[in-house]
Amino acid sequence: TLLNVVVAMSSNLETYIGAVVSLAIESNPGTLLGASKTIDGTILLKSHLLPKDKYAEHIEKCTRGAWDMRLSHFKGLFGGAPAKFEAEISTLEKIRKLRNKVSHAFGRDIESSRNFQIKETLPIETISFDRVIRYLNVVYDIARSIDSYLLEHHIGEFQTILAYHHLQPSLDMNKHRSERAMAFKKYYGAIDQNISKSFCKELVDYYESIK
Repeated sequence: TLLNVVVAMSSNLETYIGAVVSLAIESNPGTLLGASKTIDGTILLKSHLLPKDKYAEHIEKCTRGAWDMRLSHFKGLFGGAPAKFEAEISTLEKIRKLRNKVSHAFGRDIESSRNFQIKETLPIETISFDRVIRYLNVVYDIARSIDSYLLEHHIGEFQTILAYHHLQPSLDMNKHRSERAMAFKKYYGAIDQNISKSFCKELVDYYESIK
């Protein structure tokens, strides 16, 4: 059970990083050219000029392989990385290796498990409850640090803009913008109850001003 918790936490972290890296690239597509904040991601969003297959390779490199290589690509793409992410690379690598043993060899050493000359059953990896808790705390702190870093430097309000982008086709464009802003407030309020009427109006005005 504890080993499966490690698999779950590792998989969840990779899924999260893939999602937030994708969002950061869509918001700040200039990162793909080494020219951060030179292109408004909303323009490419509305014109459908940045399909995901154009940057899928970057998501792959941030979520697959040894963690030092993932960090290196993250820093190259976004011009840096949060200190917590860098400081815990060795711990992340331990989690990755343990996760692979559990996923691919039922908790045993992978290479030894593939040696069919060995007749005896290999011992299964074990982990203490305390170490699992420590790993959970590390993963949680890293996810929060990446979230804060990308939100501040690359994403901004793009997630909110993306939400309106998906809602807008279902709205009546013959009505006044203020009505669409109220519809968005009701829609997005399920996610953020503190979103204000004035913010929604400004967001709708901004999004619909881009042709």
